[in-house]
Amino acid sequence: MKRSAANFEPGASSAPLSSGSRGRRARGVLGILERMIANSERPSPQEAALRLWSERYRAAKVLFCGGSVVRGEGFPNSDLDVVLIFEKVECAWRESLWFEGWPVEVFGHDVETLTYFTRQDVCGGRPSLAQMIVEALVVPAADAFSDGVQDWARGIIANPPAPPSAEALAAARYAISDLVDDLRADRAPEELRAIVCQLYPLVCNFVLKARGGWSGSGKTLPRMLERAAPDLSGSLDRAFHSFFTTGERGELLAAVSAVLAPFGGELFAGFRADAPATHRAPNPELSALLGSMRRTIA
Repeated sequence: MKRSAANFEPGASSAPLSSGSRGRRARGVLGILERMIANSERPSPQEAALRLWSERYRAAKVLFCGGSVVRGEGFPNSDLDVVLIFEKVECAWRESLWFEGWPVEVFGHDVETLTYFTRQDVCGGRPSLAQMIVEALVVPAADAFSDGVQDWARGIIANPPAPPSAEALAAARYAISDLVDDLRADRAPEELRAIVCQLYPLVCNFVLKARGGWSGSGKTLPRMLERAAPDLSGSLDRAFHSFFTTGERGELLAAVSAVLAPFGGELFAGFRADAPATHRAPNPELSALLGSMRRTIA
């Protein structure tokens, strides 16, 4: 994940700054400079992870250090994703910190909490924890336990999710169709941009699920789409790029139509989704009002 130390915009306000505001702004700029210098001097991910374990989390049985930097896809401000496994924790937890020039996201677990949250990820279609563990560096050193955890995580990733039901595909088609209909309207440019921002993850995840893959989010979606659907990823990327650079909608509408076509195209009329019968809550005030109306009619 990318992290910015601060958002500093000289001249953003013409109002004079108080001494306190000037001090806070100066400290913000100083923080940015310090982190830029730290980035040039920071240790490797492997070294940083080993020191992090030694200095802060030595009670952990194993530390897995993953993320885009470890995959070789990182940027100067990319963070380290760290999964810790202890013998026992009172509850799973996460925290964010800076360590030796690295922004670090830490996820603390024992075997039971790791299993619980990994199952939650799988149910949501995004096995993020398992993926972090599979691709991670192992600290302080690989052993039978860490190998077993990584083998377990590999099994989760390798086992494809259940195919989406007809109802799930219909609901996704309906959601995409609703946005496409909005996109066709003569709207303000800022509204069209908002629609397209919402449309991108829906279309990508529709393709991923329809092809039997895991879901994605954020910056991982383009890479996942390219792997799962090389025949569509290029045209979708060009279509979204065209919209954001020119504002033209034709190419994007055509690309989304091509995605939906094998599944029946856009969907509006005839769509229905029933909520579980248990999804209800008492409302005595409105129920009493309804009862009084019945008596009046009678």
